[in-house]
Amino acid sequence: MDLLAQRRSDRRRPGRRDPPSVAGSVLVIGDAMLDRYIYGEVGRLSPEAPVPVLNVQRELAMPGGAGNVARNLGALGVAAAFVIRGR
Repeated sequence: MDLLAQRRSDRRRPGRRDPPSVAGSVLVIGDAMLDRYIYGEVGRLSPEAPVPVLNVQRELAMPGGAGNVARNLGALGVAAAFVIRGR
């Protein structure tokens, strides 16, 4: 298989390659947030206002902001320290 065909094959199978090896550590400074995702189906509109009424099927909470950066670095194998500045 030539190099171009290999690259095309790699693009069709995302996640199949190993992440790049990174040496060292990173200091992440920023805000800690919580991203919340709510999944469901809309069955009707509210009679009080033209707003869809969601039938919640599942909820997901994940780190956001700089917390997401630290999480992604950890997934790549990088040692990351996370510092939060706030009150």
